[in-house]
Amino acid sequence: MKLIISKTTENEFWTSVRDHALHLLEHDEVRVRVAAGELLGELCRVGGKELFATFIDLLTNSIQQNLAQHNDQAIIEELRQKLNVHVADQKEAISKAESLFVEAAGWKHLETSVKALHFCIESCNAFCSQLQSSSFIDLVSTLLQHGNRFVRETAFYLLASLVHGLVDVPPEQHVLLQRSTEFAHLVAMGLADSWSEVRLAASVAARRFLSETIPKEQRDAFFPVMLPPMCLNRYYAAEGVKLYSQETWRLVTENHGRELVEQYFDSVVSFYIQEILAPNYSVREAVCACIAELGDKCQSSLVDPYLPSLFDALTQRMTDPAWPVRDASCLALSRLIAAYPEQLRPLVLPLWPSLFSQLGDPVASVREATAASLAVIGSSLGPECVQMLTHDVLSAFSALNGAPHAHKEEPAAPPGPPARQPWALVDGCLYLLSEMAQLPSCKAPVVSLIPAVADAARLDHYDHWPVVLETLCRHIPTLATGLGKNEFKRHLELLFPAIFKALRSLEPMTQSAAESCIFQLADLIGRGILKGRVELYDTRLVPELERVLSQPPRVVTRIPMFMGRPQVT
Repeated sequence: MKLIISKTTENEFWTSVRDHALHLLEHDEVRVRVAAGELLGELCRVGGKELFATFIDLLTNSIQQNLAQHNDQAIIEELRQKLNVHVADQKEAISKAESLFVEAAGWKHLETSVKALHFCIESCNAFCSQLQSSSFIDLVSTLLQHGNRFVRETAFYLLASLVHGLVDVPPEQHVLLQRSTEFAHLVAMGLADSWSEVRLAASVAARRFLSETIPKEQRDAFFPVMLPPMCLNRYYAAEGVKLYSQETWRLVTENHGRELVEQYFDSVVSFYIQEILAPNYSVREAVCACIAELGDKCQSSLVDPYLPSLFDALTQRMTDPAWPVRDASCLALSRLIAAYPEQLRPLVLPLWPSLFSQLGDPVASVREATAASLAVIGSSLGPECVQMLTHDVLSAFSALNGAPHAHKEEPAAPPGPPARQPWALVDGCLYLLSEMAQLPSCKAPVVSLIPAVADAARLDHYDHWPVVLETLCRHIPTLATGLGKNEFKRHLELLFPAIFKALRSLEPMTQSAAESCIFQLADLIGRGILKGRVELYDTRLVPELERVLSQPPRVVTRIPMFMGRPQVT
């Protein structure tokens, strides 16, 4: 229909299409309403200034009427009944239902009328100078603060189109420029919205606002408000928001981003401390990366006064309910401590037991991140910390003897995050030893712990022993590389029982890890030497070794976590 309109000049046809499009803006189906809005935009493009003014008035009136509407009680009641399954208190259930409706449910004609208005403005930028009345700008401001996220998202795209349409308006007549402080705060709120879609729309508005409305010499007045959320969104989990924000950062800061962050350091840090408590876990995860970046890149004279606050913010997130946040906080904490070891030493040592306990996290990737962090922290803080690591690893291996036996009945666990198990702590310690082996100051302690590793690998009285063996087999080659071939060969026989025990496991992942370990050791020290060592240890193991080396390694297809064990092909 848009193509037909662009090729047709018959006024009667245009009038008929216009009337149908306006009527369909009230249709029950959202896709029909959106298509009608697109059609209105095309009609504006070919119909000129007069038709544009007519549509703007009609759509503005529709939006104002829909803003005044009351919530649909039937929908709220339906949501209340669904939520009531999980919420015991009736009043709380009703409150949750109403909140959910306002925030997430589509607002029918309001949302799509705003979309139609956006399409009209996008199609007729040349006529946007007509939209500078205070009432229209007030309406846009109201929409940007609406409780429904779909309305907010559409409103930010509307603002972006309006900004672009007013780019040629003289400054003394530019209403958005005259109210720039108000809209800078509104855009900053959108950049910090809990919904990723709203953040992306606000990012589009922010780029246009700073590059097309605000003169370059006046941007400094808006950076304290807008720079912190723009900086944070470069690390946001949603790929669209992240990539768009990175490009906006380059365009707006003109490769002077670090200098601008340092110039407005107080505002940036205050925003980070506030956002690390955000309800959206993706925001908290991004803040961790941002705090680490401050420690790495900014002047120490600026960071020093805020170190306790930044350290506390990260350590609190190490017990976050969301595992990606725990993962990010561990890595960020190690980077901060590596950058400021002496300043943070008095804060780290009292929290050492809590830091080490993170190695027992129920999620493997968090255990791995914690291991990498602790190795860096130990190396940064010196021999005292390395000694503490060695002692705690030995204690974890010893505690594995007291782990509950397989299939032993235990009391039901209370609700909440799963309890940390001794085997998980040992698994995390194996990651840790692999990381420590790569650091010159930690190699001697790792060598001293190899006998304890071998003893722990012999234990199989608990359910998850194949997981521990798998982790060990995956890291034995890394240990060998880190410690050096000659040093590692002195202790190789101690690890043979664990490798061949894993090879006989019924778990495909554990078997695959053992096979991969054998192939990598053969490449590292030579097949003949490996076979000779196995033969000296136990001649009965030689046929198993030859069987593995005589065939290509199996490929294990990785699948997402919590979806079951991977398949072997």
